[in-house]
Amino acid sequence: MQDTDLQDLQKDTFVVVVVLVAALAVILFYVMLLARSFAAPVDLAAYRLWWLPSSLTGLVCLFSVKLYKDNHFRPATYVFIWGLILVVLSFMLWPDSEFDRQQVYLLLLIVAMAGLLISPQAAAQTAAFAVIVTLLAVIYLNGFAWPALRPLVVPLLMTCGMAVVSWVSSDHLTTTMGWALHSQERAHQRSQELFQSEQELKKAYQLLETANIRLKAAEAAAVEANELKTRFITNLSHELRTPLNAIINFSYILSKSHHGAVTPEQADYLTRIHNSGELLLQIVNDLLDLAKIEAGQMDIFREQVDLAAVSLSIMSTVSGLLTDKPVELRQEIAPALPPVSGDETRLRQVLLNLLGNAAKYTDQGSITLRAVQNGSNMVKVSVIDTGIGIRPEDFGRIFEEFQQTEEAFALRKVGTGLGLPISKKFVELHGGKLWVESEPGRGSAFHFTLPVATDAPAQPDLAQLAGEKLIESKVTIE
Repeated sequence: MQDTDLQDLQKDTFVVVVVLVAALAVILFYVMLLARSFAAPVDLAAYRLWWLPSSLTGLVCLFSVKLYKDNHFRPATYVFIWGLILVVLSFMLWPDSEFDRQQVYLLLLIVAMAGLLISPQAAAQTAAFAVIVTLLAVIYLNGFAWPALRPLVVPLLMTCGMAVVSWVSSDHLTTTMGWALHSQERAHQRSQELFQSEQELKKAYQLLETANIRLKAAEAAAVEANELKTRFITNLSHELRTPLNAIINFSYILSKSHHGAVTPEQADYLTRIHNSGELLLQIVNDLLDLAKIEAGQMDIFREQVDLAAVSLSIMSTVSGLLTDKPVELRQEIAPALPPVSGDETRLRQVLLNLLGNAAKYTDQGSITLRAVQNGSNMVKVSVIDTGIGIRPEDFGRIFEEFQQTEEAFALRKVGTGLGLPISKKFVELHGGKLWVESEPGRGSAFHFTLPVATDAPAQPDLAQLAGEKLIESKVTIE
């Protein structure tokens, strides 16, 4: 590609040079014609062939142009250069005239043009051709005589020197031109790449706009679908609560023999109906809470909550879940624990969910409910068990709706997968956070923080006081 561009540049230069030489030939023709017109009659013999140099130059230009148009550029340049050498030597053919050595200096210009139009090697070839032809012409006209050759020594040596200079300068010029053409080619290539990049960027922008439009439409559809889901769950929950409450209440009344005696078998069936109804009602409540949270309609009634009192009332409920297990239920509440700011009903729900899960997955050992002050404005609550534990890769999964771990499926202790997600959202609504620490087979520890009530009296950070102990109470289930 670089050689092609260089040859194209030489072709453009060749056309310009041929036009200039042809114009000089025309000027020379009229100059010689004018000189002959003003010459004395005795000097007319010297102008017998006055038309020869300009005519030969014209013929050389015409023949070179003919070869150039026939796509023979390189032969056209050689014909043009060597033809000009013959034109210079044609002055020696004039009869009754001495050879003028000043005209030989024109060979210097011809050698330089050869180096420019063809190559540095062509300049040397042209110089050698000019020297040989000039010497042969002089020897043919004047014989091998030193007086005739002596005037040619300087111009012919200068012609050879011009070949060397042309070789060196043309080599550097060719290198520079090649570098310039290569740079131009790279710039053109970069320009094309930038243009293609611009076109691709426009296409990508159009695709992005289309994707944004579709994304907005999908987002609108998702929001609408979520709203429809929320309304559906809310309506369904309300519709299910009424018959469920009737089933729970009537089964409880019948099981207590308030309307006639029942057999032990019937009492067992009624108890199962009552428990199943309670479980189903809890699921419905969880679904309703989740729908309200997602819709942003969950209201938190903030008040001062005494965690010690709440935990004591919850312990009796949780102990009923451990009647058949050798599990020790512990409560560790820091002394002078400040009240927290929150909704007692929702906090009770969070504790029941965490303790209920601990009771479900702990077959032996202990379950500990611990509450300590964490800093000056937060309380940290922990539920620690010695159950099956949770793998680290499942830490994020257990806080997603309707998700269960593989261990829970293996033990057939599956639930709805709503307890932990709802508990996490309730804690976050209170301004705290909930997280888990666990190792498979070594139990789990669920921690959450709650803000201290702003109007509660300031309490010291009991975790930093040396020798201070937690108030402990134990409930042993055998």
